[in-house]
Amino acid sequence: MSECLKGTQRKKDNNCTSFKSMERKFVAGAGGACLVAIFTTPFDVVKTRIQTRANCLTASQAFKCIYHNEGVSALWNGLAATFLLEIPRAAFYLTLYDTITHFAHKASFSNQSNSQNVSFLLPALSGLTARSITVVLTSPLEHVRTYLQSSSHQSGIIQTFRTIIHRGGFLALWTGTTVTLYRDVPFSAFYWSSFELLRSFFLTLVDRRQNVNGIKNNSIFWVDFASGMISGSTAAFLTTPIDLLKTRKQTGDGYRNESGKEMWSRVRSEGSGMFRGAVPRMAKVGPACAIMISFYETFKRLLQVETR
Repeated sequence: MSECLKGTQRKKDNNCTSFKSMERKFVAGAGGACLVAIFTTPFDVVKTRIQTRANCLTASQAFKCIYHNEGVSALWNGLAATFLLEIPRAAFYLTLYDTITHFAHKASFSNQSNSQNVSFLLPALSGLTARSITVVLTSPLEHVRTYLQSSSHQSGIIQTFRTIIHRGGFLALWTGTTVTLYRDVPFSAFYWSSFELLRSFFLTLVDRRQNVNGIKNNSIFWVDFASGMISGSTAAFLTTPIDLLKTRKQTGDGYRNESGKEMWSRVRSEGSGMFRGAVPRMAKVGPACAIMISFYETFKRLLQVETR
C-alpha cells in the first residue's frame, strides 16, 4: 500500500515539474517574441507594401515611399497586432515544438534500431505539427496584422476586426489560413531539420576548438543564433511565392474568391515576380529566427529549464 502511495506521489511530482517546465518555456518564448516583434516589424511592413503596391517594386522604393509619405512611425504599422499575435504564437509554438520533440525522442530512442532514421525526421515532423496547430489558432490575428500593414490609413485593431467581419462574416477572419498552412508547414519542416543539423555541426566545431568538456553559454548562444539565421533565411526565400499568395488573398487584391489553383497560375505568370518581397522577407525572417531561438534557449537556461 505504501509503495502505491509513493508511486502516486512520484507521478504527481513529475506532472508538477513538467507543468512548471512548460510554464517557463512559455515565458521564455514570450520574452524572445517581444524582441523579435520590435526589430522585425519594419521589414514586414516593407515586404507587405511590395507585395500589394504596383509602384513599390524594391525594398528601397517601398522604404522611401513609406518614409516620405507617412513618416518613420509608419514602419511600425500593426505593431500592436504583432505583439498580440507574435507573443502568444511564438510562446505556444516553441513550447509545443519542444514538448512534441521531447516525447517523440523518448518514444523513438526506446527502439534503438530506428533511432537514427527517426531522429533525422523528428525536427521536421515536430515542427510541422506544432506549426499547423499554431496557424489555425492564430490566423485571425495574422489576418488583422496583414490588413493593417497593407494600409497607409491606420485604424485600431478592434475596428479592423469589425471591418473584416462586416465585409465577409465571422469566418472571414480565417481567410488565407489554407495558404498560410501551405507556406508555414514546409517552412517549419525545412527550418527545424536544417536548424538541428546546423546546430549539431556548429556545436561539434566549437567543442573541438575550445577543447573542453562543456561548451560555454556564450558560445551556445552564437551557435543558436547562426543556425537560426541561416535556416530561417533559406526557408524564407524558398517559401516567398506562397507568402505572396497569402498576402494578396488577405488584402483582397483580386484573389479573395479565387481557388488555390487559379491564384497559383496568376502568380506563376509573373515570372520572377513570384519572389516579390523576398529580400525584406529574408531580412525579417532570418534575424527573427536567429533572435527568437537564441534568446528562447538563453531564457530557458536562466529559468533553469531543461535545454537540448
